[in-house]
Amino acid sequence: MASVRHLSKAPIVEAIVDLRVKAAPGLDARSLEAVHGQIKDRFPKLERFQVQQALFSLSPASRPEVVTTELGLQGFVFKSEDEREIAQFRVDGFTFSRLKQYTSWREVVDAALDLWKRYISLASPLAVTRVALRYVNRIQLGDLPLDQYLTVGPRIPPGLPDVVTGFLNRMFIADRNTDRHAIITQVLEPRVSNAPQNLLLDIDVYNEFKDAAATSLDFNGIVKSLDRLHDFKNQVFFASLTEQVIKGFE
Repeated sequence: MASVRHLSKAPIVEAIVDLRVKAAPGLDARSLEAVHGQIKDRFPKLERFQVQQALFSLSPASRPEVVTTELGLQGFVFKSEDEREIAQFRVDGFTFSRLKQYTSWREVVDAALDLWKRYISLASPLAVTRVALRYVNRIQLGDLPLDQYLTVGPRIPPGLPDVVTGFLNRMFIADRNTDRHAIITQVLEPRVSNAPQNLLLDIDVYNEFKDAAATSLDFNGIVKSLDRLHDFKNQVFFASLTEQVIKGFE
């Protein structure tokens, strides 16, 4: 495993902080729009967050049926002018996204926590049920084999052609000592014309609290959870890529 360290040219294209909650009874999604007056300078663009549910019915004796249900307004999406920063205030939780160019963990988490304070003051959730970070990395590939980039990548069965034109690999792992979980997704994007081919390394790390109590709203506890998840995300990132590739991001 490559050593964990700061990378000045990290290949991050999106960083996401996500907090899911147990909503207060009777919370009206429309009340969440009030935060826009407080954050309008940074997030001037406003969109409604509408949800539609689709249920598929499969039967050997008939055609598949799809039943859709409009769940209506569930919150609001606030975007910066250049749409590189996005905040979602929803009935079921809060999400903050920072798109490329990524700056630093401290800047991202501080921005997210400032918005989180505003969210809980409006929504008054009963508890936090899930704390998560998701980092999407795009790595430009050259002419080297994939195993020169990934420590664990696709393996072609013996006797088959050795050119991989695409693949999707997803792993679910758990650290039982800390109850942290990770979903690691590797995707080889299709080649477009003569442009370089890219590899996506998508890392989603999280803690879930099935019996979450009001104490899960403790602000300092949320900060510690996010910092620990960030450390875990770094472990996954540096364990997934070869030292040769990582040196190119320094």
